[in-house]
Amino acid sequence: MLINSQQVKKKSKPQKEIKEGTDYEYGTLNFQVTGYNMYYVEKFVRYIHKFFNQMSIAVEESYALQTRSKEILVQQDAKSKMTVDYILTTHERVIQVSGLKATLAPIILEVMMMNQPEGVQLQVIKVRELFSDINPFKPKGKTNLHA
Repeated sequence: MLINSQQVKKKSKPQKEIKEGTDYEYGTLNFQVTGYNMYYVEKFVRYIHKFFNQMSIAVEESYALQTRSKEILVQQDAKSKMTVDYILTTHERVIQVSGLKATLAPIILEVMMMNQPEGVQLQVIKVRELFSDINPFKPKGKTNLHA
């Protein structure tokens, strides 16, 4: 039995619409949480997600990016070999929201920063195109430190 290529259609996910902002409301925003301790990153992301739900702000998507490792090489003196002394793993999570009111944004950001754990970074990025701001497949980096 032969199947025409026209009969077989791949199911593709519909792309989510990126909402443009107005003077009174932000468009689609990515809240990007990064840190070295996975427990604190996950706990803070759950807090942000629950906070947005309580404030009736639409959470479009929440996902994790690939964990990245960075090797730190330390050289004791000029004649010794470089050895891997530390491996830092970076965990990254993204919460995508839309419909954040411009009057609420400073208050929400202040509350988040007051409850932000030590060692966890929070970035707010305006989404212009799908997946344009984030490249989850960056190669492992090596950092050389001379002591």
